[in-house]
Amino acid sequence: MIRMAVSAFFLLLASCSGGQGNTYKNYDCSVFPDQFTSPYILPYQIGESFKAFPHAARTAPSSNSINPIQYYSLDIEMPIGTEIVASRAGEVFQVEEQFSDTDHTPGHENVVIVVHDDRTFARYFHLTKNGALVNVGDRVNQLDVIGLSGNSGNSTGPHLHFDVMEVVAGGDEFCVPQRDASSDPRHCTSVPLSFLNSPVTDCGLRFGKFYEAFSF
Repeated sequence: MIRMAVSAFFLLLASCSGGQGNTYKNYDCSVFPDQFTSPYILPYQIGESFKAFPHAARTAPSSNSINPIQYYSLDIEMPIGTEIVASRAGEVFQVEEQFSDTDHTPGHENVVIVVHDDRTFARYFHLTKNGALVNVGDRVNQLDVIGLSGNSGNSTGPHLHFDVMEVVAGGDEFCVPQRDASSDPRHCTSVPLSFLNSPVTDCGLRFGKFYEAFSF
């Protein structure tokens, strides 16, 4: 199993609002991969539809900026208890599920982290208490149900925070996440995502729009 700095994972997560009170910004659409060859699917069940709020499409009220490590992260509004599916096959690396949906202490996010074969890893944050349906070391297939959404940790409304991270060019073999992206070359950063089973898009998911998960 890929070894990473477990204690640093939670430091990456900025405040998530589920999209409320944020202003729109455009992405550079050229960086998004072709969705029709994407290895990723929307992280919820086929036929369901939820509203997406990309982190880079919002401005944090206090700092007028966002955590650069989470530039391509997504907040997806959904009711507590919604089934979360594996966006891509991989091995479960980390599980946390002890925190209540009323506990909004930063760092108290329930999470499932899945490592992919190319050493990127997907993070499914803010799950409900006891909402992880997999264990560390499990091999999961795409579309397997891995957890139940919630409102735990640094969150102001029920939603899923989803992103895929990779080691930054010039970094070492293992990702060592850092809050300050410029402080250490060994940190991870989010990658732009397209989804095989979303409505047609050439620029990732758009701010404040509903996306149905289609059969694929």
